[in-house]
Amino acid sequence: MRLRALEPTDLPALSALCARPEIAGDLDQIPGESALQGAAGTTAAIGAFRGGDLLGAAGMTALDRPRQRHVGHAWLAAGPAAAPTLLAALRDLARDWWKLDRLDLSTPAATALAEALAGAGFLPEVRRRQDLTGEDGGLRDSLGHAWVRPGLAAPLAERAFARDPGGPLPPSFEIRRSRPEDAAGFARLFGGERAIWGTLQTPFTPAEVWRKRLAASDHRLNRSFVALVGEGVVASCSLRAAGSPRRPHVWLLGMGVGAGWQGRGVGRALMRHLLDLADALEARRVELDVYADNGPAIALYQRFGFAREGLKRLEAWRDGAYVDALVMARVR
Repeated sequence: MRLRALEPTDLPALSALCARPEIAGDLDQIPGESALQGAAGTTAAIGAFRGGDLLGAAGMTALDRPRQRHVGHAWLAAGPAAAPTLLAALRDLARDWWKLDRLDLSTPAATALAEALAGAGFLPEVRRRQDLTGEDGGLRDSLGHAWVRPGLAAPLAERAFARDPGGPLPPSFEIRRSRPEDAAGFARLFGGERAIWGTLQTPFTPAEVWRKRLAASDHRLNRSFVALVGEGVVASCSLRAAGSPRRPHVWLLGMGVGAGWQGRGVGRALMRHLLDLADALEARRVELDVYADNGPAIALYQRFGFAREGLKRLEAWRDGAYVDALVMARVR
């Protein structure tokens, strides 16, 4: 068995490989041409060949978000014979050459690749309920695996912020769809340490960057909203389509509440708004990530029927250290 980088000319062979039933059943989505010709150090695709035959393939993409540049997402299209060699090659590339500290890979919960994944150091972390559609149209659980650089661990210490003033929400409180002209409000909202601490945002993001993000957002796939008091943005929230052919019923939830407004019912109002929308969209599964040390947020999500499904180690970089994240979901 010989390993080499996959080239665009290998795409027909890769498509034929992924169409094989024993391979297709373990795929979240079929890798396309973009998986074969990304920038070096950002995207890799490896094929296992015997003679001129493609026996299996694997690849990974490094995340480009500032707080997740240590994370890579991997894919694998191989049977048990080629999988161990391909997984070991991905792990070594991530560890020794790309300087990644976490590499994750998702498969159906019932997979023939469990032994190969464990052998390469990919441990099961998250069992996502009713996450993938099967050939019969039914829903299947998926299993998120991850390799994490040995010796690294995230400290677990809940941050004590000053208590927000209490009191009911003012009559001017409203939730509406976000617009590019809300950019300055987003910059102020995530200019505060508390909002950044609970999300993946970074300090000192200028309003113009927010304006471009909001202008480029496709509302069909990313339903983004702001919470206002008067003309001021006090919180934001969104529902984003999972975007995978096998996950059309899955939407991802995110939210952030500014200092001075946490603990006053803003989070509850945002959750009611998003879950009513999810029901209107006939979402069978609504999923979110929350930092493992964010006790108030975890309690809020549990009150709305979200259950813990697993822990993603070293999911993000925050305030000078890695932080773990819980995966939580509401399943209908």
